[in-house]
Amino acid sequence: MDKPKTAPVIHDRPKMPRATWEALRNHIISERKRKQEEEEKSEEYERLKKEREYRKKQEATSLEETKDQISELERKLTSLKDEKHQLFLTLKKVLNEDETRRRKETDEMNILYGAPHNAPVMPLTGHAAHNQHIYMNPQSRQPNHYMKPHIPGLPPAPVTPQVKRQRTPSPPRAA
Repeated sequence: MDKPKTAPVIHDRPKMPRATWEALRNHIISERKRKQEEEEKSEEYERLKKEREYRKKQEATSLEETKDQISELERKLTSLKDEKHQLFLTLKKVLNEDETRRRKETDEMNILYGAPHNAPVMPLTGHAAHNQHIYMNPQSRQPNHYMKPHIPGLPPAPVTPQVKRQRTPSPPRAA
């Protein structure tokens, strides 16, 4: 079953004129250029689309992180407010105990040595007010008037007012 070999047939194409050849060449080049530009535009569009999606994702992530930070800071603020409240209550308690202890000591001193007759009674507030009356009322600074024992039946010793020192006269002016 061998086929006899036939001679190949060669067809000659007619030669294209130079103008047609140039037009075909320009058409092929312009089509390739147009396809390449379309591909570049498509790639640029995809790149911009991915960039926008990435930015959106970053913004969403940063927004979520910001919300988390805000909620964490709000929890911290709440805990600090609670701690402040507890510390304030402790301070009030300590000041109250201190004032009670001072009153008790004052009462014991009054019982042992008698109450001073001319000392002003100042309320204790806890703000270092326990010594204010000494600075505001100079008559209460008389030495040891609260240390003298008071014997019932005897009148308290009279307080002698201090006498001011006289001013010395100026020397006469020589004219």
